[in-house]
Amino acid sequence: MRAHSYHPGFFMRLFAVSSLFCVLAAPQAFAADVNVGPSRSYKTLAAGIAAAKAGDRVLLDAGTYVDNTASTFVPLTIEGDGAGATLRMTANLPNHKGILITGATTTVRNITFEGAKVAEEDGNNGAGIRAEGGSLTIDTCVFINNQDGMLVNAIPGATVTVSNSRFDGNGANDGFTHGMYVNEVALLTVTCSTFSGTKGGHNVKSRALVSAVSDSTLDDGVIGTTSYALDFPNGGTVTVTNVKINQGTRSVNGAMIAYGAEGNLKTVNSLTVSDSTFTNALRTPSAAGVYNYTSTPALLVNNDMEKVPIALKGAGEIRGGKQSITQRAATVFANGQSAGQSYLRFYNTGDAPGTVTVTLRNPDTGAVLAEWKSPFIAPQSALQFDIPTLQAAATQNFPIPPVYSVTIHADINGYFQHVLYRPQDGTLSNLSTCDTIPISIPVPRASSVHSSLLSAGSPSAIVFYNTGDAAANVTVGIYDARTGSRLGTYKTPSIAPLGQITVGTATIEDAIGVTPGAGMYHYNIKLDAPFTGTLQHLVNNKAAGLITDMTTACPLNN
Repeated sequence: MRAHSYHPGFFMRLFAVSSLFCVLAAPQAFAADVNVGPSRSYKTLAAGIAAAKAGDRVLLDAGTYVDNTASTFVPLTIEGDGAGATLRMTANLPNHKGILITGATTTVRNITFEGAKVAEEDGNNGAGIRAEGGSLTIDTCVFINNQDGMLVNAIPGATVTVSNSRFDGNGANDGFTHGMYVNEVALLTVTCSTFSGTKGGHNVKSRALVSAVSDSTLDDGVIGTTSYALDFPNGGTVTVTNVKINQGTRSVNGAMIAYGAEGNLKTVNSLTVSDSTFTNALRTPSAAGVYNYTSTPALLVNNDMEKVPIALKGAGEIRGGKQSITQRAATVFANGQSAGQSYLRFYNTGDAPGTVTVTLRNPDTGAVLAEWKSPFIAPQSALQFDIPTLQAAATQNFPIPPVYSVTIHADINGYFQHVLYRPQDGTLSNLSTCDTIPISIPVPRASSVHSSLLSAGSPSAIVFYNTGDAAANVTVGIYDARTGSRLGTYKTPSIAPLGQITVGTATIEDAIGVTPGAGMYHYNIKLDAPFTGTLQHLVNNKAAGLITDMTTACPLNN
C-alpha cells in the first residue's frame, strides 16, 4: 500500500479563496489501491472502479481525464493523486446524470469536476457528482461550470459531508440548478468550503433533516446571479456558523438565507445563524440577511450585517452583532419645483466623522439613477444637502423624474430627515419616513434647530415634556450644526411631572451667551443628563400661519 501525499500548491489555491483555516482529513487505511492513469493498466475511472472491491481506493494519477464518466456500486474512496485529477466534460453526459454517479457509500477527494451538462430534454441538470445511494463524503474537491455542482437524490438515513472544497460558476441559469442540491437525507454538513459565481440558482439548497454549514464563504462576485446563498426550503434543524455571504450586484434574490420557503416542513425545525457576516452589494432596499418563511422563531446571534436593510424577515430574535442599516425615503422632490424643494439632513450622533451614501431611484421601477457620497460629517454635526447637489454627482445623464425614491446607507450613527421647503411662502415640512425602527415620537435630542438668524420667517422652539413622577430640570448641550462644536449648556426651569415648557431658540442663545455668526443657521441639541421625557422641535412658519413638527427622524445604524 502506498502512502498518499497532498500537493501543497493545490491547498494554497483553495484556501487563498476561502481565507479560512481548516484542518485536513487524517490519512486512512484502504483494503487496496487501484491505480488509474494514462500509463496504468486501468486508464479510465470507469475501468478502475470496475476492478475495485468494497473498501478499496481508486487512485487517479494527476492530470486531466476528458469525457470520463463512472458509477460506483460498492463502498469506495476515489482520490486524485499529487496535484489532483480533473474530470472534464466536453460533450453532454452519455448517462444523462453526472460525471460520477455514486450508488453506494463513497468518499471523493482531491478531484476537480468540470463542465457536466445534459440536454434540456434530459433535465438540464448534469452534475459533477450525482449521488443515488449510500452516504457521500467530499473532501478537497473543486466543481467548476457544471449545471449542478452536486446533486444528491433523496436517500433516507444517508449523510452528506463536504469539506475543504470549492464550487465556482455552477448552475444552468434556469433557477432550478445549483452549486449543491441535496434532497432529503439525514444530515448535510458543509464546512471550510467556498461558493462563487453561481448561475441563477442557490449556492446550497438542502432538504436534509439536519443541515450544518460552517466556516465557509458564499460570494456572488461580479458575475454571479445567485438566488439564495443558502436555501432550506422545507425547514429542518439548521445551524449556520461563521459563514461569509457576499451578495453581488447581479443577484436575482434580495434574501441571502431562506428557511421554509416551500413549506412541507420537517417534524423537527429550528434555525440558528451565528457569528456570520452578510454583505449586500445588490443595493435593493428589500435585501434581507435571513428570510424565515415559517412560524418557527429563528435565532440570530452575533452576526454582522453590512448594507443589509433587513437582518431578519419573519419570526425570530436577534442577539448581539452589528447591523449597518440602509434606510429609505419616498417622494423626494427633484430639482427646484414650485411645489417644494427637498433637502436631506444627516445628523452624526457618534464619536467619529463619517459619510452617507444616497442612491436616487426611479420611483416607478426602483432602478438606480444616480449615487452620491457625502463629504465627511463631524460628530454632533448635522449637514443638509439639496437634491440638485446629489443629481450633479451622477456619472451619466438620465431623464429627471418629478420625484425620486431614495435609499440611504451610512457609516455613522445618527439620524436623517427629509425636509421639504416651499419657496413661494417659505414654509418647511418634515416628510421623514423610515422603513426600519421609525423614530416617530420625539427623541431626546433635536437636530437642525433654527438659530435666531431665521427668526424672521421660521423661528424654532423646543418643547421639553416631563413624563416622570417628579419635577425635573433638563440640561442640554448646544452644538453648531455645521461643525459639531459645542457652544454651551442650557438648563431649563423646573418642569412639573407630566408638565412641559416651550423654549424659543433666542431664549437659549441669551442664556448661553451666543450670538450666531454669519452662516450659523442651525444648532443641534443633545441631553447632557438623564431625563424622563421627550424633546419636540417645532418651527413656526410665519408667512403661512402654521406650526410644523420637525421632530421625526430616521435612525442611521442606531
